[in-house]
Parts: sequence; structure tokens; C-alpha cells
Amino acid sequence: MVTSELQTAGMMPYLAQGLEVGIGEVGGLVTVYALGMAIGGPAIVYLFRNKPPKTMLALTVLCYSILEIVTIAQSSILWMLVFRFLTGSLSGAVFGFALSFAARVASDPREIPKDISFVLNGLMIGGIIGMPLSHAIAESAGWRWSFILLGVVAALVSLMVWVVLYCHFSIRWMGKRTSRMGKGSKVLHSGFAMGSAS
Repeated sequence: MVTSELQTAGMMPYLAQGLEVGIGEVGGLVTVYALGMAIGGPAIVYLFRNKPPKTMLALTVLCYSILEIVTIAQSSILWMLVFRFLTGSLSGAVFGFALSFAARVASDPREIPKDISFVLNGLMIGGIIGMPLSHAIAESAGWRWSFILLGVVAALVSLMVWVVLYCHFSIRWMGKRTSRMGKGSKVLHSGFAMGSAS
């Protein structure tokens, strides 16, 4: 998610050329993504607060991956702004779901900070690789391939989260504790970290 947030900043000249607009207008893509995270993300979590969270987490990441890929078909800066706001909103929702689950799969309350750190590790990784990776891809293969690559990675993370949640966990959103399997927990944490980084 962080890599996606920073990807437009890393390939502004290529986006400006491809969309035939100025650099300033392309900068708006970063702004609307951040607005989506701040406004749309919490709104999505609130609207679906009564839905099974494990389903919502997997579906949110999947929808995010679809929008990321569909973005490549846009040739108008206006539609790009719309799609970036939507992906930003989904990104914010994913963080909310992921942090909640990371806390709930902990077998011991004292393990919660460590479990949450797995998700936050993804923030650091995404921040480090986001801009240089998107710039390298845009320079070598075109800006659309950056969106395709991140969309595919997000789809794989969605599948990974779905399989782990339904095969290894019995999680209740308002329950006191979760039942879990150690290996499944490690896989899930890895998926959360990958998702937050992508």
C-alpha cells in the first residue's frame, strides 16, 4: 500500500508525458491518494463494521488490486484522480483491518505490540522501495507496468490472507480471544507486512 502511495511520486515525468498534463497536475495524484486514506479508509471500515472482518480484509485487498490494474486503462487525469482516491480509500481500510487482526491473532496480550510491528514493518519497506522501484519500472517498461505489478502482488496477498484466515483461524470480531495455529500466524503476519508494503 505504501509502495502504491509513493509510486506516482517516483514516475511523475512519465505520467505527465503519458497523460499529456503538467507535473503539477500529476502531483495531485499523490494528494488524492492521501485524502482517500484519511477520509475514505475510515469510512469503509465504519460502513462494514458489522461484516465478517476476515472476509472484508481479503475482499478489500482484492478490490484494491483490481483498481490498481484498471488504472492503466485511464488516459484522462480526471479519471486517474478518481481511481487514485478510490485506491487510497481501500488502502486506508486495509491498514485498519490488518492492524486489528494482527492484534487479535496474538496468543498473549503481551505479544500484541510485536504482532502489530509486523504490519508496521511493511510501512518501512514500502517507504524505502516505493519511489525507486516505480521510477525504475516506468523508465524501463512504462508507467502502466508499475500499476500492473503492484496489482498482481496485491492479488497474491489477498489470496494468501484468504487462505490463511479460513484455513488456520477462527476469528471473532468482538470475541475475547482467537484460536490460532503458530505457523499460520507467521504466514498471516508476513501477508500483512507484504500488503502494507505493496
